[in-house]
Amino acid sequence: VEELQQLHHLGFDYLTIGVESGDSETLTRVNKGYMSEDIVEQCRKLEKADIHYHFFYLVGLGGHGNGERNALRSAGVFNQLHPVSIGFLSLTLFPESQLYQEIQEGKFEEATEHERFDEMITLIEHLHIQTHILGRTVSNPVPFTGSLPHDRVSLLQELRDAKAELSEEQLRSYRDSIESL
Repeated sequence: VEELQQLHHLGFDYLTIGVESGDSETLTRVNKGYMSEDIVEQCRKLEKADIHYHFFYLVGLGGHGNGERNALRSAGVFNQLHPVSIGFLSLTLFPESQLYQEIQEGKFEEATEHERFDEMITLIEHLHIQTHILGRTVSNPVPFTGSLPHDRVSLLQELRDAKAELSEEQLRSYRDSIESL
């Protein structure tokens, strides 16, 4: 913690962390090299050193059928911490990626687009911390942003409406059109 406090005094007082998930099962599956308890431990050190941080959460990283588990476990981890904001990125695979290769080999099945909406909704429903939610990236077919807890209802309604209005095919067509992130 002393080293972190020295960094803070030098002006390093904000970090962006691609945690991608708070679910140890998902983190292990994609070889992140850390577990959910490591996120909590290291972020508490940052907090103790008064270094603020932003998370990136990767929607769909758990694959088909695992979004709810991924969201619930991630909420459990994030609720123990104080990220200034959480950025939502949706997993977008390109041919050169390892997961793309695993799809080709039948070892990984991508989450559907509607599953991704359900995962985002579940995570936002279960976050009980004060933080900003940022979903304005090219990887999200419907951009959204707000603050928790104040904007929870409107964020959830926006995501539910988008899921109801956009077909799986429309959403997949959008994802397939992304050439780079």
